[in-house]
Amino acid sequence: MSSSTPVPQVRPETTADPNGIAHHTVGACQATWRTVSTAGGTSTAAQFGYPACGAPGRIDRFVQVSQSTVYRPVRACPDHARQDARTPAPEPAAPDTGAAERATTPRLRPGHPAPGRAFRYNQNSTILPATAQWLLLWAAAHVEKVGLFQGDGLFATGGRTVTLKASMLGVLNVAAGDGRRSSSREYDAPAIRAARTLALVLLSDHLNGSPMESPEGADEEEQRRLRHRLVHVWGRTPGRTAAEAAEAFRAAADAAPQ
Repeated sequence: MSSSTPVPQVRPETTADPNGIAHHTVGACQATWRTVSTAGGTSTAAQFGYPACGAPGRIDRFVQVSQSTVYRPVRACPDHARQDARTPAPEPAAPDTGAAERATTPRLRPGHPAPGRAFRYNQNSTILPATAQWLLLWAAAHVEKVGLFQGDGLFATGGRTVTLKASMLGVLNVAAGDGRRSSSREYDAPAIRAARTLALVLLSDHLNGSPMESPEGADEEEQRRLRHRLVHVWGRTPGRTAAEAAEAFRAAADAAPQ
């Protein structure tokens, strides 16, 4: 009787994130930006919207998912690596500067949906989303209601903000409260800003086809401008419809933390 020697199994290399969760180290580079020449070749700039690089890469850093303790790995090839940002620290929570004022002023009606309440769209509602998921769902319903504006600026003209045909960014702004706030309600401004910021990240990542990668040295404001540009250009593509815009908002909402 013959016997065979078991073939040893080779386990893939892993790298632990800040929570101690192991991720496969090796993978395709996810960068969707390229360095291009500008000003007649005298300088360079980062340009987004390219397909993912796809070159062999390794985990370059971990990025904390907004409003979550979860980290996702970012794999990069040598051309797109940014080693100094391997484990970025989460941004500190914004201080509640209105606590003292609220303690000495009459109690206002809540300006946000009650926990556990099912989503419902109302064009004239003064209740504002406090989460990215609700904000994106509201935006999807709103663009279906008013239509997608593809001209210059964020809105068409000739009426109240909530009734105007709006661009992709205009719809996001209305969902976050532009033209809808009421002086009789109390709003959590930091929560609204956080929801708007995360909604932009989720939407731009969805439209880009993969997480957008920022070039080394890009600060938060530059990253925001790049994401705004991608969303704006996508919305102004000739032939783009409100139905397509609504579908994009809902797809981004599906990726939002629950």
